[in-house]
Amino acid sequence: MNRDKLTVALLVTGLNDSYTEALVKGVHLACIENNYNLLVLPGSYIEREVTENSPSPFDYQYNTIFSYVNESNVSGLIVAAGSIGAYADKSLMLDFLAQFKEVPKVLVSSDYEGFECVNYDNENGIIAGLEYLIDTCECQNFGILKGPDGNTDAVARFNAYMKYMLKRGIDISKHSVAEVSLSDDNHEVCRQFLKDNPDVEAVFCCNDYSALDLCDEIKALGLTPGEEIKVFGYDNTIQGARANPPLASIAADPTVIGRQAVKSLGHRMAGNKIESTYLPAELVIRDTMGKVRPEFQSSDGKKLIADMDVDEAFDYIFYRYRGSGEDEAKNRIYDKFVDLVTCMVDASKSEHATEEIVKDIESAFVDFINSDAVNMADADHLVTYLEQMQSSIVYNMGIDDEIIIQSVFQDFFRKVLRAVAQDFSRYSDMTKANNNKMRLFVKETSKVYHGNDYSYGTMLSYLDWLNVKNAYLYIYDNPITHAIGDVFEPYDDIRIKAYVKDGSLERVPKSHQAVKIYDLYNNDYMPSDRDTMVVLPLFYDRFVYGFIVMDLTDEVFSQSDFVVHQLSSVARIISMMKLNEQITANLESENKALEEQINQEDLVVTGILNKDEFLSKAEDMLNNIKSSKEDLLFAYVDVNSLKFINDKFGYTAGDFAIKTVADVLKENIGDLGVIGRISGDEFAFILSYSGDDYGQSFVKDIKHAFAAFNLKSDKPYNITVSIGEMFAGHEYDWSLDECLTEADTKLYVAKQSKPRKVVKETM
Repeated sequence: MNRDKLTVALLVTGLNDSYTEALVKGVHLACIENNYNLLVLPGSYIEREVTENSPSPFDYQYNTIFSYVNESNVSGLIVAAGSIGAYADKSLMLDFLAQFKEVPKVLVSSDYEGFECVNYDNENGIIAGLEYLIDTCECQNFGILKGPDGNTDAVARFNAYMKYMLKRGIDISKHSVAEVSLSDDNHEVCRQFLKDNPDVEAVFCCNDYSALDLCDEIKALGLTPGEEIKVFGYDNTIQGARANPPLASIAADPTVIGRQAVKSLGHRMAGNKIESTYLPAELVIRDTMGKVRPEFQSSDGKKLIADMDVDEAFDYIFYRYRGSGEDEAKNRIYDKFVDLVTCMVDASKSEHATEEIVKDIESAFVDFINSDAVNMADADHLVTYLEQMQSSIVYNMGIDDEIIIQSVFQDFFRKVLRAVAQDFSRYSDMTKANNNKMRLFVKETSKVYHGNDYSYGTMLSYLDWLNVKNAYLYIYDNPITHAIGDVFEPYDDIRIKAYVKDGSLERVPKSHQAVKIYDLYNNDYMPSDRDTMVVLPLFYDRFVYGFIVMDLTDEVFSQSDFVVHQLSSVARIISMMKLNEQITANLESENKALEEQINQEDLVVTGILNKDEFLSKAEDMLNNIKSSKEDLLFAYVDVNSLKFINDKFGYTAGDFAIKTVADVLKENIGDLGVIGRISGDEFAFILSYSGDDYGQSFVKDIKHAFAAFNLKSDKPYNITVSIGEMFAGHEYDWSLDECLTEADTKLYVAKQSKPRKVVKETM
């Protein structure tokens, strides 16, 4: 990145939620305007309770990228502290921020004493919502879904709610308060909340995610959100606006926060003293707060929408353009909107629906729809506005003219619905296309055959599906072991193995790879122009292999986790290959002897192939499935506790265990496929499979066969196996590498649950 430009780093939690995406885009646009470089570092939550039994036990590794930011390589820092610290207490969050003490910084969506923050006013919008529910809807029984205590935004929203309830003399019992996660699934919490509060009439939710989960559970009870139970959330997400029914919410656009954060940080980087900034939030009433009153008043209940001037109406309907930076598209749609409004206002001045008036309105409608306006409009606001304009037009007309105007507007409403449906259809088509691109990405990046520097270049060989033109791969000489709870300490040196610049892949010679940590973003390989890039970690289990710095495109937002997992798997494979090749080089003669011994043992077990023979047969079977339209089941089979059996009962017992595994596999697989012994305690098989359960029943049958053997066997030990299976459907072009990688991953998971009891109990 250009060394002559200031570099801003933005620390967030992930990229694939609408709040973070809007925040990042706001920061990005402001950095462009100020000619700053931008680095986005999507980590995870700080000190979130994680154990090895958690659904995603190694997500803490995402936070390793925060260690690559310091005063030597960035000019300023924006921290989404409210998200990062959602599960941390104040002292832990302050410790986290202390590591960046020398870097000028601004916090967003949080409020920590001693730090300059940019946030929305968490009181005015909530008070407006509660006031509407109490005074207009006459609700009396209230509840709240609050966020975690570690999140300062969530605490501020809860305090604002409780303060207003106290002011209005409304009692809040402990049962009417439930804590939800800010991003995870909250359906179970919402289900229990409704069970504990059967008489609740209105609920404020700390964000739209929890509000949508609550609406799902209300509908599951056969009720309608907005009728029996009124709901409003916070953040005014697109998902909420497009929900059924549309979700009422507090509009607090993260894009605006992002732009303001860059503005405040600019003053800090210049050495100026700044104050925290609190932006006004705005209540947006939709159906989950009850039907809008017949006169179609605006969301704040103070003005008829039709009484707004054209700019105010446009901002009301197209608020998603605020701070978006999409000025060209906004101006195009604005022009068509003004034309449409002008036609409708002119029509409202006439007592008759003349042919000219009808033609003008119809033409304006068509131009408006063709400008893709519906995709960026709040559909609920747009329809409400048009309904009121229709009422204004026919106010002075007779019944015949009213019917004509009504027909014109009905046709337009159909076009609006059709445009929304087409938008969803385009999204569905894009999803299918992305799935194919993802498969190709996995296939291309997995084409590694050696543990050398050339293979690292393969990891960057197919990034154009993400519209990434620049990417830089940094790898440690040896993986860093980073266990849960440990402080991550990166090495001082790292190597840049390969990079993509302007779409061209280059592999870096070993003599030119060394890069100091403080020079990660300002070395000779980085782009010379201003740029916005994202830093993604490469890890597997407890091992950190390095990271990748790449262009932050629209596609990367939704695919970042997938990219991390795939490239991390490839980095692990290369690392394992490298280690294996080193061992092979050092112990070649010993390995040959071991291989000969294994092959001799395999000859004793009729039908069991050695590794090379098996892989050759497996490749042939995979190549044949296209024409035969057969499905295949590929699996690794690991003999559990073989070393223990050898040590305790002798190598004769170990040989017996290996032969038994081979016999059981041969008995169950028969002529359906082929079996191979891959290493001392590891087998593999591939077979034709016609079941519709992805091989689950077949794997169970094999395990049952071992259980039956152990019951009959007079041996003092149990012989068991762990199995990692991979179902290869004929409709996909699976490669052997893909099968090997997937089965190996499944085997690793299976081995975590292997039986611990080897020695049989005696009477």
